[in-house]
Amino acid sequence: GGFGVTPQQHFNGLRNLLPDLKGLAILDNDGRSRTGNTAGPLKISYWKRYEAENYFVAPEVLRSFARTHYADLDLFGGFQAEIDTVLDRLILERLFEGVQADFDAWKQATPEVARVLWEAKTERQKLSTFAEDFFRRLAYQLGGQMLLKKGELHRLIALVPPQSLAPEVHEKLDLLYDLFSTAIPSEETP
Repeated sequence: GGFGVTPQQHFNGLRNLLPDLKGLAILDNDGRSRTGNTAGPLKISYWKRYEAENYFVAPEVLRSFARTHYADLDLFGGFQAEIDTVLDRLILERLFEGVQADFDAWKQATPEVARVLWEAKTERQKLSTFAEDFFRRLAYQLGGQMLLKKGELHRLIALVPPQSLAPEVHEKLDLLYDLFSTAIPSEETP
């Protein structure tokens, strides 16, 4: 939806000026099961999860970012307990709809099982909003400004272990690599 220009329309406009132009659009899924199109000069690919943030917003990443920010406040123990409480309440509400037994099962699961459950429960949720709510609640609880707002969430990526990235992230990076490797003009021989 929306009234903006679609990637295809934007690309077609540019293609009138640059007939050899090739492009790639990697778009949010928005909770729908959208399929892309990899034929033609403009390839369109959709994330399988709701949005790009769903690939790096995770409890351990949010916790680590907040703890790192507050680590200098040793006098107060870096607010670790408060960070955990705010995060746990939000997860209980948003992921487990207030069902304490389900939340407890998730908390007691091995890290690998907890990760799989997190991904399954959040696939169709907008995790940028989840992260923003976490930072908003944390600011309210501790006083002060929100550590990150929606436009700054990309800063969390630095805390994501590369081995934990979904294979799909590698697929999208490969699409980018393929586009750039074919976009380099060949040397013309005189």
